Amino acid sequence: MWRIRKFGVAIRLSIAFGLLLCAMGVLSLSSISQVDEINGKLSLINGSNSQKFRNGIDMLGSVRDRAVALRDIVLTDSNTDQATTIVMMRKLQASYASNFAELQKAVNSDIASTPAERRLAEGLTAFQNDAEPLIADIIKLTLDGKRDEAKPLLLNELRPKLTAWIGALNKLIDYEQALNQGVGGKVKAASDEFKFLTLEHVH
Repeated sequence: MWRIRKFGVAIRLSIAFGLLLCAMGVLSLSSISQVDEINGKLSLINGSNSQKFRNGIDMLGSVRDRAVALRDIVLTDSNTDQATTIVMMRKLQASYASNFAELQKAVNSDIASTPAERRLAEGLTAFQNDAEPLIADIIKLTLDGKRDEAKPLLLNELRPKLTAWIGALNKLIDYEQALNQGVGGKVKAASDEFKFLTLEHVH
């Protein structure tokens, strides 16, 4: 009788231990799944989305700085100052081109890119093509001593085009920021679920 009871306890302990191992296995699988999901969303925030956001910020800075520089070129009488400003504008233009190429590559290669995101990025080309030829014309007129022709071109024709270009860049930046915030909310939800699962199994 004593041996039977002892054998029964051993079986019960084995079953309990087996159930504990199963519970730990389920918890481990759930934890791995949740961690992978969180890591994936964090990678999206820190990777592609952040790059597009930074590209947008840098491109916006390029357009704004060129607008200010162009105003200085038209209003400055010093040939030395004009030459220095023109060199700076060329660097800003090159910076824009580099960032735009990176943006296009990121949008086209990222499977998570949305149709709206692609439209915003592709639409920037039209604004650039509208404004940059006028910028070149205004610089040429100024260097040729034709400020009276350059000023109205700057104020009446180029300024609204620059405003539209800047507005399009702001829309892209706002959209990328909203995407990051949306993914950030999902990361928090996944993290909260992970904590709940962990605590549930502990209790």
